[in-house]
Amino acid sequence: MSGKATAVDRRVAVTLKLIADNPKLKVPAAMRAAKFTTAESEEPRCQMWIRRRLPAKSPSTKPSISLPGLGVSSITNASPHASLKYPPPKAKQKRQNSVAKQQTRVDDKKLKEHAVRAHNRATSFVDGKQFSKLRRLAVLQVLSRMTQIM
Repeated sequence: MSGKATAVDRRVAVTLKLIADNPKLKVPAAMRAAKFTTAESEEPRCQMWIRRRLPAKSPSTKPSISLPGLGVSSITNASPHASLKYPPPKAKQKRQNSVAKQQTRVDDKKLKEHAVRAHNRATSFVDGKQFSKLRRLAVLQVLSRMTQIM
């Protein structure tokens, strides 16, 4: 092992320690503080070499905020089933093949069309009579007829 590689390893270790002590410190600034040259600290390849050696970031924890008087926290870290003794099993997410994906889309389209037809049937009744599409009354026409009746 050459002397240069040993020096680089020491500088890398110092850079990693600096970043661990101060996580907001940028990699190029930490490299310059660890006696890397300006050219080395600006080189993306060297920066990635340092970044690959950084320890993995721990998942951020969300703060728990409780509102006074309500007894309920508005932000929680727990899952909705955390209080259950035997929570329900999670559904497996399996990637669909093209045939299954196409069938899912066809089924979704049928459901949407059914909802539209049901809405149209429900809104086409006026005074207990169902009108055809051509004779469907506008809201203002229905209101004017109702005021004439009353």
